[in-house]
Amino acid sequence: ANEGGQRVLLAAADTFRAAAVDQLEMWAQRADVDIVVPEEGQKKPFPVVAKAIDKARDEGYDTVIVDTSGRLANNYNLNEELRGIKDTIKEKIPTAPHETLLVVDAALGRNAVDQARIWQDEVGLTGMVVTKLDGTARGGFVISTVRELKLPVKLVGVGEGIDDLRDFDAPAFVDALLGYQEGDAEALQQRLDATRQKAEARRAEKKRQTEEALALAMSAKQQEMEATDEDTPATKSSGGKSKSKKKKKKNKKR
Repeated sequence: ANEGGQRVLLAAADTFRAAAVDQLEMWAQRADVDIVVPEEGQKKPFPVVAKAIDKARDEGYDTVIVDTSGRLANNYNLNEELRGIKDTIKEKIPTAPHETLLVVDAALGRNAVDQARIWQDEVGLTGMVVTKLDGTARGGFVISTVRELKLPVKLVGVGEGIDDLRDFDAPAFVDALLGYQEGDAEALQQRLDATRQKAEARRAEKKRQTEEALALAMSAKQQEMEATDEDTPATKSSGGKSKSKKKKKKNKKR
């Protein structure tokens, strides 16, 4: 789960949806990471966020992930709450949040682009997470989102397991999008893996070619330097003879 070896702390800031905290606690246990939850009867998310950041700084955590409640763009109260969460984070760490990710269901289709546009204006987004790509939804709206909003997709969900949230690989996604058969989740995952392996092989080959070209260039430079060193004594010797002849001619005239 925590493949990067970082110390991760979750903040359960979804105080709106029933059982949201319990669900996040379950995932924290599966991922073997710590979590800060609201105190009993606590309805506002701000204290949870502040407590999580303080704990992270005091105890040396590398990353804090704040889980907020889902909301529609036209829900004024929840939107204000989201701005408040962001302000709370900034009060603790002026340069934060370092990432603000919008999680969207692939089944939303074109509506996801509209949602992303609104949220980008409201709170400022740094990327998207697209879930449920293992279903019948193809996720073609991703291309529109990137093109129109210049908003990158950071992660994709292709299942319900803890390892099914993956880094977004654009070439693999396009390949899967074009060749994916509806309902065939296994085929999608196989295409993603195969395309990723091809990309890694191309990078390895490019690195090998670069290193080979560099080695050849260094060898040619070395040969050039050796040739220059061999020519230098001969030039000096020739110069010496020339001076000697000139002196002899001057002596004869005298």
